[in-house]
Amino acid sequence: MSYALLLFLAIGCIFTQSDRVYKQIEFYDGNEYQYTYRISSSVKENDYLYGESIYFYTDTNLSVSLLGDCVMSLDDTKYTEDTPLVLSNTLEKREIALSYNLAKQHNLRVGSKVYSKHNIRNVVEEYTVAEILPVCYGITFVDYEINRGVMLIGYDSDYVEYTDYTYIAFSKEDPTSLIQNSGAGLIALDAKAPVRDSLFESVVIWQAIITVLVLGLTLLYTMLHWKNQRTYYSRLYLNGTGSRKIKKQIFADLLLPGVISQLLATVICILMASIANMYVSYKTTLISMVVGFVVLLCSTIIITMRGRAV
Repeated sequence: MSYALLLFLAIGCIFTQSDRVYKQIEFYDGNEYQYTYRISSSVKENDYLYGESIYFYTDTNLSVSLLGDCVMSLDDTKYTEDTPLVLSNTLEKREIALSYNLAKQHNLRVGSKVYSKHNIRNVVEEYTVAEILPVCYGITFVDYEINRGVMLIGYDSDYVEYTDYTYIAFSKEDPTSLIQNSGAGLIALDAKAPVRDSLFESVVIWQAIITVLVLGLTLLYTMLHWKNQRTYYSRLYLNGTGSRKIKKQIFADLLLPGVISQLLATVICILMASIANMYVSYKTTLISMVVGFVVLLCSTIIITMRGRAV
């Protein structure tokens, strides 16, 4: 039972740690754009206003801030399927849309109120959460710690006219020529592929950690079982039980509980991850189970062969 509990904690760890990364990867895969770029003026397609000095808070005391990229819908921009933050409805001036991860982190939902100290009017403005966007941990750079989010606000002419800002846009093809022809002025250009590769690297690291944990726990399980039961098997031998029968019992005592524990821990992890709306990494789960089973089988055979020496 202790072995099953430890396996549950070990395998469950990968769901918790990789959930955010996999959802961010889904965000990238769910859009056809290959490049994200910041420019000094609008090219009128797939672009948003990016405000580096616009901050939002969960209360009027301006104490708990929403960390992430703040972008604004433009009233004359044509949005297409290449744009990751397309809304179902146009946002009004005092409305805001939050990425799911940011809303969940601060327990916000559609209809909730958030606040911002308006840079131009110098007053605290109230905004209503009008929509929850897909999971996104930043669009202007890769947030490897995955603590950020995205805030999208409705068009505000005061910000456009009186605030320094840049535009952020998205494209399937390398937009360099488009930008040069429009005279927009390139500030930063990021390709999607390196971002996606970097996110996968963090997942692979966690997969390796979980695999090593499962391997170590399985070895510990078999060694402790042998240590605790060795006297019992010796007593069977002294009482006249045949060596072949003892080895069969050792094999069954080690292998069956171990396999049941692995299956039980894995099934519970998958069920709980599904209930919690986490990304279930079946590949990692399968690798962990195979590694655990192989190690368990090898350890069981070795210990069973030692049954002659009890």
